[in-house]
Amino acid sequence: MKRPSFIDGRGYCVLALAGITSMLLPRALTPPTAMAAAAPPEIHVIGVVRDFKSAHVDFNVTPSAGYGHYASNIALSLAADQRPTFVGVGRKVITQWLESNGYPIAPHLYLEAVGGGGGGSGTVPLVNGPSIIDGAEVDTYDCSGPYDPGTAGPEPTYETGVPMPAVTVPGGLTNVGTYEKTSGVHTISSDFRCDEMIVKDGAIVQISGNRRIVVDDKFALSNYGKIRLLAGATLEIYAKKDFKVENHGLLNANTAKPSLVTLYCVASGIEFYIQDDSEVYANIIAPNTEMRVQNGAHVYGSFTGKDLHLQNDAQLHICSGGGGGVPAQVCGVDANDTLGATGVSSSGGVDSASSFDEWYHDVPGTNIALAHTFTLVRNDTGVYEYLTDAFHPIDDRLWGNEGAAHNYLFTFTFKATFVYNACSDQFFEFEGADDAWFFVNNELAMDLGGVIPGTPQYVPIDRLTLIDGETYEAVFFYAQRQDHTSVFRLRTNIELTTVTPVPTTAAYD
Repeated sequence: MKRPSFIDGRGYCVLALAGITSMLLPRALTPPTAMAAAAPPEIHVIGVVRDFKSAHVDFNVTPSAGYGHYASNIALSLAADQRPTFVGVGRKVITQWLESNGYPIAPHLYLEAVGGGGGGSGTVPLVNGPSIIDGAEVDTYDCSGPYDPGTAGPEPTYETGVPMPAVTVPGGLTNVGTYEKTSGVHTISSDFRCDEMIVKDGAIVQISGNRRIVVDDKFALSNYGKIRLLAGATLEIYAKKDFKVENHGLLNANTAKPSLVTLYCVASGIEFYIQDDSEVYANIIAPNTEMRVQNGAHVYGSFTGKDLHLQNDAQLHICSGGGGGVPAQVCGVDANDTLGATGVSSSGGVDSASSFDEWYHDVPGTNIALAHTFTLVRNDTGVYEYLTDAFHPIDDRLWGNEGAAHNYLFTFTFKATFVYNACSDQFFEFEGADDAWFFVNNELAMDLGGVIPGTPQYVPIDRLTLIDGETYEAVFFYAQRQDHTSVFRLRTNIELTTVTPVPTTAAYD
């Protein structure tokens, strides 16, 4: 359903004239997106402003490629101290990534059509012939869409005596020791190497971005443990020893798209089991060992390996085509996103990771922090709004205006919690003068970097792979880095509860 937005009727430009505010107000939302009648009429958002002097290297600067929107300069996950991390691998955005209704979204939230995985050949390359016994079944299917037993094809062709591919295990990854999760929801947003990777007892591990994981010893996904992929994510697992998915373990079952996961079992003589009603959606390469699928387990995708053994009602579903692709779905509706494009590589006017680290930390002599509250007002359609083209929270305070009409150079951040209501069209939307990032559950949801980016950005909360009814923390980071435009326009139908900020440093003033 298309909801009115900042962009309706006026493109992506930032309008900085306070006198025409009435022209910028979005049209009313339709009833399904409105908040409940009992929702509060106002939400008081408490955050922290940090004032900077004009001499700071990141303020009053022009990025190398000029003013505009720069994406991917910030890590996809918050650091341990709940601050964003500058990685400096971004690019200037030339055209925006758009979701189904035409609203700009962060590039990494883009959902593309999914075609066939595993080559789509409908063949299984093996060294030795397969063993399929005790009610086990193998068929083929068009993996451009979900598996349907009613339209599944015949058993695949087994090509035996085939030379196996060589597998190169990525080097240079940080070893984190044992990665073990036994409850809760966790997100992996960086590549790593580990001694053991264990996900069990209902724990959920989410994959963010394009990830590589090397497991030196044992991989175990069991007892209703789940590994899920967030929007736009892919996963490569390199298992150097035993690999087991058992007792209702689920690997990539949330997307059901085998093309998104590649599993390499690289050792010989190891235990490689998928069993006990587990489900795996992946392209699997095991050149030196036997894959055993048994006891009601299901594997979808492709298999290339030394030996294949299926028994006790296990099922193997081999991809046999699907080059055209089908749209990804969110809440049962086709995404139909529009691909954007980036231009030159640029830091977006940030000097270094060290200088960026000062933006949201208290650094005596460099910045001064002060609590600031603004009010989101609920309109008659149930959307909370704070819309201003003159955001000046610290005029004539802290470091002062430094001879300008306003105190322009500052950052602002707030932290809040909210309850996720699945498939209820919850959203968060922001348009500002300069950089803005929004994190939910420690994961980046809005990537609006740059000086005067010139566009709003919209976060459809249903794309963030959250759990219905759970409470999540959201953190918003903003920077005002130039001295002539100060737009700050926020809209959401999420009922935010502000988390009280830590003590500030105004005493340094």
